[in-house]
Amino acid sequence: MKKNYLCLILLFWSALLQAQTLNQSAGWPNTSWSVTGNYNTSAAAFESSPLTTSSFAFNDDAAGFNHDDQIAAESPVINLTAAHTAGENRIEVTVDYGYYFLNEDVLRLEYWNADASVWVPWTENLPGNNTTVTFNFCSIPKTNYTSVPLMITNFTATQLAGFRYRIYYNDDLNGIGYNYGFCFNSPRIYSVGCPTPAGLVVTNSTATTAQFSWNAIPDITQFEGYLTTTPGAVNPSVQGIVINGNSYTASGLLPATTYYFHLRTTCANGGSLWRMVSFTTAPAPPVNDDCGNAVTLTVNPNLNCATTTAGTTLGATQSMAAGVCSGTPDDDVWYRFTAQSVTQQLVIANVVTVSGPTDVNMYFQVFSGSCGALESVLCSDAETNMITGLTIGTAYWVRVYSVSNTSRQNFTICIGTPILIPVNDECATAAALTVGTQFSDHNLDATTVGATASSAAISCVGYNGGDVWFTTVVPASGSLTIETGDASTGGQGLDTAIAVYAGSCTALSQIGCDDDGAGTGGYSKINLTGLTPDTSIYIRVYEKGNDASGTFSISAYDATLGTGDFDAIRFKAYPNPVKETLFVDWNENMKEATIYNLLGQQVLSKAIEGTSARLDLSSLPQGTYLVRIKGAEAVRNFKILKK
Repeated sequence: MKKNYLCLILLFWSALLQAQTLNQSAGWPNTSWSVTGNYNTSAAAFESSPLTTSSFAFNDDAAGFNHDDQIAAESPVINLTAAHTAGENRIEVTVDYGYYFLNEDVLRLEYWNADASVWVPWTENLPGNNTTVTFNFCSIPKTNYTSVPLMITNFTATQLAGFRYRIYYNDDLNGIGYNYGFCFNSPRIYSVGCPTPAGLVVTNSTATTAQFSWNAIPDITQFEGYLTTTPGAVNPSVQGIVINGNSYTASGLLPATTYYFHLRTTCANGGSLWRMVSFTTAPAPPVNDDCGNAVTLTVNPNLNCATTTAGTTLGATQSMAAGVCSGTPDDDVWYRFTAQSVTQQLVIANVVTVSGPTDVNMYFQVFSGSCGALESVLCSDAETNMITGLTIGTAYWVRVYSVSNTSRQNFTICIGTPILIPVNDECATAAALTVGTQFSDHNLDATTVGATASSAAISCVGYNGGDVWFTTVVPASGSLTIETGDASTGGQGLDTAIAVYAGSCTALSQIGCDDDGAGTGGYSKINLTGLTPDTSIYIRVYEKGNDASGTFSISAYDATLGTGDFDAIRFKAYPNPVKETLFVDWNENMKEATIYNLLGQQVLSKAIEGTSARLDLSSLPQGTYLVRIKGAEAVRNFKILKK
């Protein structure tokens, strides 16, 4: 999985000159040159003349949309006889230029055929290298251009002696055109006995390698290459790399480093001029380029993202196929987190493009499982999304990549925890309490975090919403104590208040209130007597004033109950602890068994009929659970330990 980070490729000839027969600069301004054609001669259009300045520039946009413009800068006669006699039968021109190509316009080199008295195209259309400058075209940053060799081996004496060349522009070969413009610096023409390589490009580069190719030259099989981090011309005394063929691969390079690769042809009578291409190697891949090196994210306790982790796709490479998700994950980076809630929020923010076209769109995919055996949980084109259905305490993996396959970004990533509404937020989903003989027998941890207001009437002190609900069955004594205290998980100090109701969730009747009756901190305790045995009561707990939220523990107990009381009702549940099957016997006709975890969430429900029942608990994880057995006339609640 490799990525190219090819910087601007500059192709130009290096000034290591051989003893050439022809090596002539145009020397602009030069009145021996001429400007010909049919063109708008205004200063706005004809921006620069090579006869009077060091540049040749024309603005077709300023020439007007209804004017057909052709303009050429023509050299004086350059006699090629001596070069031909010396065996230097390849003629090249090199020049620095700027050009805004738009549509049908033509910009090329041409040469004069003295035998036929016609101008002949020498090169293809020069490539445009600007899309922003629309006037004063000499302000364009120049690109060097070296022509393909013009072979003069078969030129006649007349063609050699009468040779000229020109820079030719036509805004439309078929008629009136309306385009932009160009600017050339003074060109140079030279003869070559040993042909200079053409078409030198970097075809691929990584953090540590680069591949080069160039055009094949007939009858030439050997080249000399030189790779350096120092810009400028090659020292004539340097000994380069011998290369056979028209490609080369360099290895062992440094990441994020600019290199200059020089190349020349090796001939019997020496070497050609040097060509050069520059490139920058890719940055080293991020440390979390693969799943096995995923960076661990801190899970924030809320959605504020106080703790974020910085990331980047710069230098990242593809680790696996896209799979079920969209996008091109050719620059994926990896993170992991341990779920603290069944729902977590993932946020990618502060996205900044650091390479390629500006694009701040990111994509992420969440997995369960393990590296090498991943299963997709979520695909997200949005930079912020909720991840649902998680298992608390389980590790998950996150794969982040750019939507664009050419842009790379820096960003921050965070995992937040939404405040979830408690399961027992309403009376209808009240958590079951098992009656014991003291607070610690069956106390249940709970929370008001995320709790909302209920509609049931209340006349107790300090109610302002944020309540949670519990239910229990009145023992045979008709007495109950309801008390709150510190949570076993460490939560403490919550200022609770209690409201107690008889009846049903659709017809509640308030029968008691308490604020600070526990005598410890702000906890509550209420003693109830004269209740109807085997009926359900409902307990509403809230934080006084609802200006804080947190965890607490709650218990329902009757200190007057003894072993004989329980034996009298002939209710048995065994074994406890239980591994797979729980047996329940009761002299009451049983209808339904429901099991809850300590968060009050229902994990199992089974319809039963009769005074004996078998409950298969093999599918439940190890832990403590609350069991609620509903009979025809009463309800029994008790706690079990699942092995």
